[in-house]
Order: sequence, then structure tokens, then C-alpha cells
Amino acid sequence: MKVAVNQIRKEVEARIAFVTYNRIGSGQFANGLMQVNGFELYLFQNSDLSKWGCKDDKYDAWDFLFMPKGQKKQVMQEFAKSRKQKVSEIMSQAANLQDMDKVYIYVGQRGGEGIIKLSKKLPGEHIVYVMCDCQKETKLRLIKEYGHQDAEIIWCECGGQETMEKLVTSYL
Repeated sequence: MKVAVNQIRKEVEARIAFVTYNRIGSGQFANGLMQVNGFELYLFQNSDLSKWGCKDDKYDAWDFLFMPKGQKKQVMQEFAKSRKQKVSEIMSQAANLQDMDKVYIYVGQRGGEGIIKLSKKLPGEHIVYVMCDCQKETKLRLIKEYGHQDAEIIWCECGGQETMEKLVTSYL
């Protein structure tokens, strides 16, 4: 008796990616592929656990609060450069996002414009933007500009770690 291959092998229901320049949850998930319950989950995150998007945990919020004004400006520029680099790194690792059935992308206050721009090559119907409401109008304008007005939007807390964690665990 012949049996079709698809009767033997469990088919993948969907390929789903989670992309953030922050961590997902507390960093308990490794980057890469997780196969679970018929889903292929691809995680792309800032897994180096850096604070404020800055390398080597140089500053924490308390240090930043009491910095002289000139130093704050320099630190903010460093943070912005670090976030931009992290977004590019993550998106280059996630080069095959166009093959995904669904892509959850965190869009924050800083770094969000870059990740929206980098997502413009993806089909809008496959994108779910997970966004805090910081600079909400700018984000919505950019999403529309890049032709993704049909993309789903999930509003979340600043940083998106908790919401992204809930989304990942909903597939487990």
C-alpha cells in the first residue's frame, strides 16, 4: 500500500517571524527557529540584553537622568546609532521574511522609522506592526507611505517586550 508523503510528514501550518530591536520578554527565547505545534517560529531580536540599545550596558536610566546636558546629547546620539545598527543587523538576519506567512514587527519610538522603511519590501497583508503609541502619527503616516495600510496593527507598551512575549507564547 502506498501512502502519500504528506500523510506521514506533519505539514507546517504557518511560518511566522517575530522581529524586534529589543528583546522578546526577558530574553528567555533564543534567536532562530522554533518548531512547535505545526508552526515554524523565527525569532529575530536584540539578544545581547543591552540596556537602552547601547552596547556593553554602559549606562542605565539612573545614570542618564543625572548626566550633564551635553553628555546626554552625546549619549542619545550613541543610542540612536546603536539602534540603527541593531535594526540593520536584525533585518539582514531576517533576509527571508518575504517567505513568511506572518511577520510581527515591533515599531518603537526610536528605531521605528528605520524598521518600517526596511519592511517596505514585505507584502502588507503578512505584516503585523506591534507598536507603542509614541510618535503614533509619524508611524501611521510611514506605514501608509510604504503601501502597508492593510497591515494589522497591535498597540502595545513602550519597548514591546511583554506583548511580543505574549504573541510568541500564544503559538507554543
